[in-house]
Amino acid sequence: MNSMYRIKDTKEFKNIVSQKNKVQNSSYIIYYQAKAKEFARIGIATSKKLGKAHVRNYIRRQVRSMCQKILKEDILTKDIIIVVKTDYLAKTYEENEKELKNLVVRCSEAHQ
Repeated sequence: MNSMYRIKDTKEFKNIVSQKNKVQNSSYIIYYQAKAKEFARIGIATSKKLGKAHVRNYIRRQVRSMCQKILKEDILTKDIIIVVKTDYLAKTYEENEKELKNLVVRCSEAHQ
């Protein structure tokens, strides 16, 4: 995923999360807000509850890969922060990808 489509700044993370617009399921929580730029951007957060650093990095790489597919399909209409929950580890890549896509569609349809 190109770095211009990523949210990395801590202030932006906190700003989006503080607005408390969210959708969630067993594997993810997605916080969202209206686009700050002309294109949608994505931030990914993983907790230490998921495992050691190499496990969290692996999960972030997987989620980033899923997000690339979502960006190509052009269904994302907002800036989002994806928080990965511990149930992510109990499911397959395909199940997690399907759940993420469903949540992105839900948050894109949500009104602010």
